Amino acid sequence: MKAHDSLHGLIKTFSKSEKRYFKLFASRGTNSGSDEEAIRLFDTFDKLDINEEKKDAVLNRPELPEIALRLNDLILKSLHSFHEEKTPEPRIRAQLHYTELLLSKGLEKHARQQLKVARDFARKHELLEYMPAILELELAMADKDNREVQYKKAQVFYDEYCDALKKLEIQSLYAKLLKEVNLFAQR
Repeated sequence: MKAHDSLHGLIKTFSKSEKRYFKLFASRGTNSGSDEEAIRLFDTFDKLDINEEKKDAVLNRPELPEIALRLNDLILKSLHSFHEEKTPEPRIRAQLHYTELLLSKGLEKHARQQLKVARDFARKHELLEYMPAILELELAMADKDNREVQYKKAQVFYDEYCDALKKLEIQSLYAKLLKEVNLFAQR
């Protein structure tokens, strides 16, 4: 299987809205000729049937691997952006990344606000697996506070961290039991 076959297969799985979004996403930054070539290659793949002879004739160009790599990169970024708001996990990861960026720029007050948004979002959507990372960032920022405030925040951190780990353990046990019940029901 050639690399362009998997790319062709991926493009054929796109919905109409994903195709439309890809074209908007890819064309918004077409400063380079490689983006325009990648968009043309996308259109070519989209119109091609599975007929190997026809596909090989169209795709038999020496610069194809480079363009295909650029197209693959654009497709993955487009799909990520398109589906990002549909599930909470990418949003919480983005919030944590924004917090780290703000901290690296020395904007601690803004980072604390961003982290509060992440914490509230994680609680709302019961994304317990992200709580340890959130709490560790809060504790790292608490190191800059005075000793009394630092001690109080460390205690709250420890209590919430233990609580999140207990809830994760319960979720894990539940998932294990559910799998066992499903396996037993299949027999």
